[in-house]
Amino acid sequence: MNYLPELLIQFWVDYYTLKPDVRETYGLLRHEGRHEGEDVLHDPIATWIFDDPKVNVAQLAKSFVACGYMACDHCAFPEKRLGAWQFKHMDGSLPKVFISELHVSLFSPEFQVVGQELI
Repeated sequence: MNYLPELLIQFWVDYYTLKPDVRETYGLLRHEGRHEGEDVLHDPIATWIFDDPKVNVAQLAKSFVACGYMACDHCAFPEKRLGAWQFKHMDGSLPKVFISELHVSLFSPEFQVVGQELI
């Protein structure tokens, strides 16, 4: 079952719910920033997660991989205690996906407690 359209719509809904001014900006882009017949493409989708097994990159990536995305790049940022992965779909009209994973276990115990509370 390909639930990618619903997943992408939900990301968009979550985003403009958190950032209400995005809806107005998007409307202006659709009206003024496109050629006749073109639509505004969303690229990329970027998300930040924790390295907890319940919500880590492996968990989040499952939904995208099931919809045809493939991991194509990984970068490590040890000074930031962060890893980042890029996923692409064979259909070039679909947005790239970047997942950044914060290595919570490398932070102070107090930070780890807060991280667990957010999960």
